[in-house]
Amino acid sequence: MKSKPSITGKKLRQNMFLLINKIPREKIRFTFVGIAAVFSDLTVYNLSLHNNLSTGPAKSLGYFAGVAISYFGNNGYTFKKKKRIFLRYLSIYLFTWILNLLINFGVLSLFDGKTSTNVFSAWVFSTILSACSNFVLLSRLVFKQPLNLKV
Repeated sequence: MKSKPSITGKKLRQNMFLLINKIPREKIRFTFVGIAAVFSDLTVYNLSLHNNLSTGPAKSLGYFAGVAISYFGNNGYTFKKKKRIFLRYLSIYLFTWILNLLINFGVLSLFDGKTSTNVFSAWVFSTILSACSNFVLLSRLVFKQPLNLKV
């Protein structure tokens, strides 16, 4: 009976290095900036809800806290653009903010009550969909990068 060849630590590191090198740097940087923006969104959202702000304004405050992190991170770090793109950037985020709110309220309306688990689930779902929309729209319309979805 033949045993399957095991992957050594060195071989695994080489394979991971090759895989990471195939991912465009913009996508990796966008992900890191996005993680920081998402954590700021979630933090402001939860603090706002904890201070008895209703869902809509709390979601909006959290979202725009994330937008601020995202703007400075993506403009200066991810895509490294020097020209002024703030109005185009803001218009994309206004569109996805509305999308985010609609999805958040839609998911919340599917639940029986407004428990912390339901609120978090709606937040996660709306955040994932708006993050995907943001990447495609920002890379194509604001930073004018070709759409390369191959990994």
